[in-house]
Amino acid sequence: MIRKIKNSIEELQNKPEDTKIKTVWTMAVFCLIVISGFWFLGLKDFRKDVSFDYEKLPNFKEQISGVSDAFNEIENSSKIVGSQIKREEVIMIVDNHIKENDLLTEDEIKNILIDSVEKVDDIWVVNYLQFYENIPLLENKIYFKVSDEDKIIVDSNLNYLTDVKIDTKAKITLEEAYNITLEDLEDDNLELKSSNLIIYNVLNEKEENDYYLAWKISLFSISNEIEHHYYINANSGEIIDFLHN
Repeated sequence: MIRKIKNSIEELQNKPEDTKIKTVWTMAVFCLIVISGFWFLGLKDFRKDVSFDYEKLPNFKEQISGVSDAFNEIENSSKIVGSQIKREEVIMIVDNHIKENDLLTEDEIKNILIDSVEKVDDIWVVNYLQFYENIPLLENKIYFKVSDEDKIIVDSNLNYLTDVKIDTKAKITLEEAYNITLEDLEDDNLELKSSNLIIYNVLNEKEENDYYLAWKISLFSISNEIEHHYYINANSGEIIDFLHN
């Protein structure tokens, strides 16, 4: 075999220069074709080895089904057991009712936010808070009641206040309001539950609303287990109102 290759090389050396070049190029192309063929066949076998059918994996279909069920549980989580509709549907019913009956302007709609959605017996109650310059009017009641069965509004109280005009920059700090509350209670065993800057509205003698920028401070007395709610004027420090329960 080696002698034949040696004789072929000697014969090639004795041929003209152009013949040598053609022969070398022919051999090079042939070698490339052979190498490419082996590479392609090897790649095909490799792809065949690494490919697999996902559905043949153990419990694959059960796993996919389980994931789907989990998403369904999340989707239905807003639906209370025994109710006909979800919270989202209740909110949509109220939203459509407000818009279709032009109960509020677009600017007024931007100033109300849902405070809570709860179901009492067969009635859904959607409570709203009205805001003025991003400060809530906590004593203002806005609510809609929706029948769970009939999916319609059965009662409402849309007491949207349009005459609110008040400076929303507090002159009294929260710490100062808190100290005023502590001095009034004279109780050393108190726990702060919450504190919020609000707009407090009360009816005056003319049956008109008076508005006050106020700190609402809620405290819990550990000694006698009583909750205290104070409304402190955020400009003067005066106690506007309080509630003990």
